[in-house]
Amino acid sequence: MRRRARLDAAPEGGHSSRMNDGQIAQIAKALADPRRFAILEAVATADGELACKRLVAELPVSPATISHHLKQLATAGLIEVRREAQQAFLRYRKDTMAAYLSAVSGRLTGRPGRRVRPGR
Repeated sequence: MRRRARLDAAPEGGHSSRMNDGQIAQIAKALADPRRFAILEAVATADGELACKRLVAELPVSPATISHHLKQLATAGLIEVRREAQQAFLRYRKDTMAAYLSAVSGRLTGRPGRRVRPGR
C-alpha cells in the first residue's frame, strides 16, 4: 500500500508549523462538516486505533458515506488508515492537528511559528 505524503511536511516524529494555504484550507474543509468532525472525534477519543466497522455500527449513516468522510480526513492528514485483510483501522494524527493549530494561530496573531501543543 502506498503511503500518502504528510500534509504537515514534518520530518518523521517532528512537528512543522509551516503549512501552505492549500493545506490549511484542506484541513479546515475537512473539519467544517459536522458529520466528518463527529467521525474525527470518535477516532481521536479512541484508545489507540479504532476499527472502521465499529464506526459503521455506531453511526446512523451508510458505510459508503463513512468511507467518503474517512477519505477526506485521511487526505487532509487528520487520520491514518491501516488495512489488515478486509478490515481498516483508524488512528488520529495529533501531529497534523498540532501543526494546523499552530499555523492558524500564528497567522491570526501575526506570530508565525508559534507552537500549540496537541490536546490544548
